[in-house]
Amino acid sequence: MDGALPLMRTFVVPRDQVRVDDNWQVSGLEGTGSCDYHLDDVWLPDALTFVSSHPHPERGRSLYTLPLISVASAPHSGFALGVGRRALEEIEAIATDRHRLASSAPLAQRPAFQQNYARARTRLDAAQSLVNAAADSLHDSHMNGTLNINHRAAFSAATTNAYESALEAAQVAFRAAGGAAIYRSVRLQRCLRDIQAGAQHLVPGDESWERVAQVWLGLDDPPML
Repeated sequence: MDGALPLMRTFVVPRDQVRVDDNWQVSGLEGTGSCDYHLDDVWLPDALTFVSSHPHPERGRSLYTLPLISVASAPHSGFALGVGRRALEEIEAIATDRHRLASSAPLAQRPAFQQNYARARTRLDAAQSLVNAAADSLHDSHMNGTLNINHRAAFSAATTNAYESALEAAQVAFRAAGGAAIYRSVRLQRCLRDIQAGAQHLVPGDESWERVAQVWLGLDDPPML
């Protein structure tokens, strides 16, 4: 055990010694190819392994002393914000001309769409500002030696909020596009599937709010933060 969690060790293995299962048959994030893999009777020297569950790097700059969850939050927040932005761009491109059957006006002129679109865009913009501020604070405090768990909690909260804001944006855009959005050739359905799949990850999951709340309420320092 590594404190409250099992110790995690990373192994550097020649590719020809790894057996990959082609089982990444998923509803979203198909492009990552995140298949399961197995090692059968492979022996490795200590030099090709390292502990990755706590921030004690053998070499490298101070970046590598950050916990893994904080490092992972950076690409996760960028992915979420990018998908949410793309979904809004896709619906913006067709809103002027998109005229659904039985509707009295094009999509861009419908008050219900205007309200949902404006709210989703504003929340996504706010989420991006929060991520930028939290990332800057995390970086600056880390570089000057004042980093503490509150900085990490703030960045985690900003990342989870980015996912939820992006999910709202993708849902608004997908629903507004109507039946045309369900085709696999349409990017809107991919935006929705990818952000839904990404939101299932440990980094932005519901437990992330619990970990943040434990810090902000002055409870024990949670693991995986």
